[in-house]
Amino acid sequence: MLRERTAPNISEFFRYLASHPEAEDKLPSLNDLSRELDISLASLREQLEVARALGFVDVRPRTGTRRLKYSFTPAIRQSLGYALA
Repeated sequence: MLRERTAPNISEFFRYLASHPEAEDKLPSLNDLSRELDISLASLREQLEVARALGFVDVRPRTGTRRLKYSFTPAIRQSLGYALA
C-alpha cells in the first residue's frame, strides 16, 4: 500500500533537516532516522548521499552526520558539471 506524501518533490530526509534545527550538532543514527521517517535504510542512504553532494550535511564515519550551513556553491558546481557533460 502506498503512503500519501504531502510534498512529493521533497525527500523525507530534507523535510527532517528543515524541521529539526538541532540537527546541526549531530543527527541520530541511520537506523533511528529510518524508523522515525518510516523509510527503508537504503532509501535513507540515497537521500543522505544527495544531501551530502549538495552540501547540506557532512558525513564522517567516527563523528556521525551533521547539518552544515548551506552554501549554493556545491549545488552550482554539481549542476555545471552535468551541464558541461
